[in-house]
Order: sequence, then structure tokens, then C-alpha cells
Amino acid sequence: MIYAYLTTYLILIVALFCLYRFTDLKNRPYVFQAILIFLLALSTVARIYQYNTTMGIDADEAMGGVNSWSLAHYGLDYFNNTSHPVYLYAWGSGMNILYPLLAAPFVKIFGLSIVVYRLPMILIGIISIYFLAFTMLKSQWSNWALIIYTAAFGLSTGLITTSRWAVESNLFPALMVITVSLTILFTHFKRQWLFLMINLVLALSAYAYSNNWFFLAFLVLGWLVYSGFHQLASIRTIIVTLIEYLVIDWPLALFMYVNYISHHQINVLGLTITKMATSRGGSQFVFSNGGGVKAIFNNLPKTLDVLLAGNGGFLKSGLPNYGILPPLMLLAGLTGLILICWHLFDPLHALMVIMLMANLPTVLMIVPNNTHLNALTVPVLYLTSYAFTSIPTHWLKSGALTLIILIFTSFSYRYLVTYHQDLTANTETPTELIVLLKSVNKTKRPIYVTTNYTFTLFSNPISPSEFHKTAAKVSPAEFINYPYYAQYHLISDIPQRLPKNAILIIRKGTNLSNACQKGFHVQKSNTYYQELTR
Repeated sequence: MIYAYLTTYLILIVALFCLYRFTDLKNRPYVFQAILIFLLALSTVARIYQYNTTMGIDADEAMGGVNSWSLAHYGLDYFNNTSHPVYLYAWGSGMNILYPLLAAPFVKIFGLSIVVYRLPMILIGIISIYFLAFTMLKSQWSNWALIIYTAAFGLSTGLITTSRWAVESNLFPALMVITVSLTILFTHFKRQWLFLMINLVLALSAYAYSNNWFFLAFLVLGWLVYSGFHQLASIRTIIVTLIEYLVIDWPLALFMYVNYISHHQINVLGLTITKMATSRGGSQFVFSNGGGVKAIFNNLPKTLDVLLAGNGGFLKSGLPNYGILPPLMLLAGLTGLILICWHLFDPLHALMVIMLMANLPTVLMIVPNNTHLNALTVPVLYLTSYAFTSIPTHWLKSGALTLIILIFTSFSYRYLVTYHQDLTANTETPTELIVLLKSVNKTKRPIYVTTNYTFTLFSNPISPSEFHKTAAKVSPAEFINYPYYAQYHLISDIPQRLPKNAILIIRKGTNLSNACQKGFHVQKSNTYYQELTR
């Protein structure tokens, strides 16, 4: 854990050096400097504080970690046993590849653990906020605009939760913050290479979250049309941009062809275009089970409930009453949208409106939760920040800043205290299970454990070939479950028959009478799990 903090502090020092060395920060009022540095430091602490212990391990997080380990050591998709995949097989219904790839060097160097696997997500989240502040300073934004935008983005409950939870789709909002930051520079300096950089990030973000492919398609189309019409980019630059998208994203186009047309896995230029066992569309699209237009209209109030009240069903992605746009900031966001529509000649404003409108297919067609709607986070925060900076008096702007800090403070208390037990163990797998599994991994004895196979693999990864040799043969499905592999047996309850040399790891509160009758006794008892042996 110490190297995680040291790495973060090093980034903090380098970032502050860059802010003072390459911007006019040192020439601004001392009070402003102090407030900005305080907000940046608070944003950093909010993302890294107890990030390995405050929340238990999520199954998708463990799945991503196992695949990251496999990519780092073997260059293989762990569960499909194929080289250089463009999309991971994972459960059978797929997993985005970009974050496991980014985490692979960390896993290679430091080993697989929750501290290591979450660290890149933490760092990217922190860097995106510092980069935003840097670009605003370079572009000569006003003091109040800098403070308001830094506070809104840095202390956003949506951006904080996505930074602290290393499910691969959570990379997407940070990439959108970087996109906004590059657009700020482009708007100020009008350099064509910055235009290419904006689109480079957008092209790469397609590998971060497939759920947002509709969003990206509309965003890119709208942005290129706007840029061409307003002559922001030359014809040559737009042609190069289109080539840029083609070069980066053609594997994903083939991926859709393989999974929706040909249904045959292929290899192209050393890349594996994976054929999934099945698609998650049935569980994500509102009209997949019938209902047509009616299903879409019924989806709208559910979407609003998630956005405003944070009722996305998963505490790890958002607490109740802390949605992407808390009710207290709703009016500000709507006001910001109205104000910005009068200034669409500004490329940054135009991009934000296009980004907001590009979310319409997701809002209408996708079953809402905080993760599915994560493309909304950045434009909503921008609109709210714009409204706050448009307030005419310093006292009212101070009130807006205070409101942002109060919402963050309230959220932090509930995240760290009120919902601590739920986040640690009730709704997520406790990290103590990983510690317990690591203590018995070295034995050659059969291990019976009440958990998912992703957690046992996360605690003790074995080579993909060994896993496939010993794992139970299962039928393809949206969420494939392996009941056993190697020495592990994944159980829901204590089985009637247990080998004499078995190790039994079960949740506290489980009826032990069956195990005790067979001579098993408690060897180790932790807070949430206990180990039994004969």
C-alpha cells in the first residue's frame, strides 16, 4: 500500500510543479492559489483514502484483475485462451479491454492485489482533474471559473466513485474529462494537432466501455460536422481524423461483425476478434423482452430516478440521494444548458451540448444505473459549473462553492460511515476472504469455499492452460459459472460429502452442524468468513 501512496504523492508534487512552472498560477492572488491547491489536494485524498479497504471486491473487478494478470504474463485472454484479444471473453458475455491492458504493467511489476489493480484507476482519475486545472490555467480562465470547475469535477460524487472502483467501464468518465481538457486547449490555441488529440482520446475510449458505442458514434459525428461547418479543422485535418478512427477502431467494427453477423471467431493481423458466448443486450436494452416504444417511455422516469436520486441499485457506483446530478444542483444544470445554448459558437460549449444530446440513445434504450449512464457525468457537471460561474456576485459564487463542498462532505460521511458495512461486506465480497484464501493457497488440499471462482483466481491466479485443464466443462452463457477447477470447489452451502483432508471456507452465520458431524472444526474465525478443517 505504501508504494500506492508514494506514487500518488509523487504525481501530486509533479503536477503542482507543472502548474507553477508552465502556467501563470504564481501570478494569481495568493488566496486563489491556496483555494485551488486545497481543492486539488482534497480531490486527491477523496480518491486515494483507504481505497483498498473502504469497499469490498466486486466480481467484475476480480474478473478484470485476473485477465490483466493473464495479459501481463501470457498475453492471453484468460477464459478464451486466445492471444491479443480486442475484447475480453470474461463471463462469456464480454468485458472491455482498455483498463485491464493499462493495469497489466502494474500487475506485472507488483503482483495481483486489490491495491495494485485499483491503483491505475485512482491515478487516471487524479491526473484527469489536475490536467483539467492545468488546461484552464493555460487558457487564462478567470479565478472563479477555475475554482468552480475544479471543485465541481474534483469533488463530484460520480467521478469519485468511478475512480475508486476498478471495474473497466469506470475508465470512461475520466477519459471524457481529458477530452474536455484538450478541447479547452484547442479552443484557446486553435492548434490542429490538439484537434487530433481530442479525437484520439475519443477513439481509444471505445475500448473503455462498449455500452457507450452509440453515444460515441453520435458524439463523433456531431463534433466533426460542427468542426467542419465552423471551420475549426481544415479538410486535411478532418480526413486525418477519419483515418485516425479507422486505424484505431477497425477491430471493434470486426468484433460487431463477428458477434452479430458471421458468428465465427477470427484472427486478423495477430489480433483475436472474439466470438462471445452470448450478448448482454438482453439484460441491458429495455426493449429486448418486448414492449417496444412503451418500454422506452417507461424507462425515462427510471433514468431520472438514477440521475437525480442515485437509485442505481449498486452502492459501489452511487449512494442513495447522490446521483450524477443531486436535486439541489438540478436547477443550476438546467440554467447552464439554457445559457450555453446562446453561445454555441464556442467550440467547448458546442461539444458539451453535443455530448449531452449524444446520450439520448442511452437514456432511451438502456436499462438505467449509474454505470450505464456514466457518459452523462461530464456534460452535466460542465453545465452546472457554467451556471455557477455565470452568477453575477462573488458572494453568490462563494455560496455555490460552499454547496459543492457540503454535498461532497455529506457524501463522504455516508460513504465512509453510514454505508461502510454494506460496501465492505454486505453488498460486496470482503477483502478478508482474499487474505484467507492466500493463507491456504499453498496447500495441495481440496478447498471448498462459498464464493465465486473469480475471487479464488484473484487470490491465487494459475496459468490459463492449467485452469482449462482442470475446470468443469460448462455450457456457454451470459454469465458462465465454473463449479470447480484445480483444488477449488465453489459451493453455495456445505456439501453432504467432504474429503477428509478438505479445507472449508464459509460465511459467518452458516449452519455448521453438518460439517461438525463429519469431524470438521473451526480453525480460523475472522469477521465475515471462517475456516474449518479436520
